[in-house]
Amino acid sequence: MSVPTRIIHPPNQAILSINNIQGGGVYIDEKYPFFGRRLNTAAGHLAYNSTELSVDFDDTSRYNDADMIAIIAQFNHNKLLGSNAIPHIHWLQSSANVPNMMIRYRWYNNGATPGAWANAAYTGNMVTYSAGTIMNIMTFAALTPPSGETLSSFCDIKIYRDTANTSTLFAGADPLGGDTLMKEFDFHVQVDASGSQSEYGKF
Repeated sequence: MSVPTRIIHPPNQAILSINNIQGGGVYIDEKYPFFGRRLNTAAGHLAYNSTELSVDFDDTSRYNDADMIAIIAQFNHNKLLGSNAIPHIHWLQSSANVPNMMIRYRWYNNGATPGAWANAAYTGNMVTYSAGTIMNIMTFAALTPPSGETLSSFCDIKIYRDTANTSTLFAGADPLGGDTLMKEFDFHVQVDASGSQSEYGKF
């Protein structure tokens, strides 16, 4: 069970510090809805779905910057520095087949040169599909922060449906025919405080 404690820092300033029995922080969501976000889709392979409030990737979507959604994440001041960020996608699933969803990312500190991009494919789903249309959570492996992570580090994300398996991250071509309806991208991150004591430093 998480145990919140109040730590007093001179001169008479307070910041809420959150600790638990494992010695880490508690988890929160950092959320980035798809609907309303700019779509990079020169060929019209991505489209807004005003009924489901989703972005639909069709079954000709490519691992290509002409068919992707971009997200720029600046992590909040309450993040436990040095801890992983765990990406996932909330989506509407209507078939046992799962689309070839992947991300391309780079994570870097302020004052550092952005590094090389890395690729990651989805690793599974939180709910076992049985029938109908359900909200599911597509999971990815945890991302490792940059060495010596500092306050307000940045993570650039590109999201693709790699139907032809151009990235070679998957077993083969995308098994799902038709559109896939994507609702939101978010990170699970650990936090250890309500914020930072100073504007540019944690404590």
